[in-house]
Amino acid sequence: MEEHWIAHHSLIEAGLIADGRIDVFIKRRLRSGRYLRLSQLVRAFPFDAEPYAVSYLAVDRLVASKGPLALRTWCERVGAGEEWTAAFQAVFGESVDDFYRRLEEIRSHYAPRSNHGGSAWLLDLLHGHRGACGRPSQPYDGPLCV
Repeated sequence: MEEHWIAHHSLIEAGLIADGRIDVFIKRRLRSGRYLRLSQLVRAFPFDAEPYAVSYLAVDRLVASKGPLALRTWCERVGAGEEWTAAFQAVFGESVDDFYRRLEEIRSHYAPRSNHGGSAWLLDLLHGHRGACGRPSQPYDGPLCV
């Protein structure tokens, strides 16, 4: 999951792709997919649950709180044999379960699911493509909700 975030942001920083619509894209994917919590996606990665969008949001929140080097440090610790949840607690300062709960709260505000089926994208359009934290999502200027 983190390698996709790093690759995507590397391409943006290099000027090879535009990032102006990533906020709208991630919201649409989160709203349109079968709802599974990130804790459920650890065991299975079903395509219809939009796992890329959920993972992107999770990594974006970790990087927004601790910076990209923390993500690298976590990967290095796990690669050196430390148990992944212990390394997570040490690097990010919260347990994995606490992060899962916090992410679900963020997700519920960032991309609320509607009773309008697949028309959530239309609601975005009608409300002026409001981005995270009520900011316009055009242009996207960094982490989703800083």
